[in-house]
Amino acid sequence: MIRSVVLSLFLIFITSNQAISSQVEIKFKIETEIITNQDIVNEINYLIAFNNKLKNLSSTEIKKIAINSAIQEKIKLIKLKEVFNLDEDAEDLKKILIENLLNNFNFDNL
Repeated sequence: MIRSVVLSLFLIFITSNQAISSQVEIKFKIETEIITNQDIVNEINYLIAFNNKLKNLSSTEIKKIAINSAIQEKIKLIKLKEVFNLDEDAEDLKKILIENLLNNFNFDNL
């Protein structure tokens, strides 16, 4: 009995995981960087989090803005990788970014 329940749950997990993974599509490729549909959704959420006025726009307008923003971010990342080795400097860069975010939003701590 327990074995059949575990097996059923396992099969449900596997099939649902495959369904989720099949929904991710590559939308744009900029040199070696890609932008997926999930990146665009994340960018929409990010932009709305920083600017609530975007909620007043239509979904197609928000999507266009998010796509342009995601493309600009990938271009910036490519240019940064040309100048800096981001893998080695990741911890220092992370500290700088966190400090800047904390200062810009007047947070006391992370």
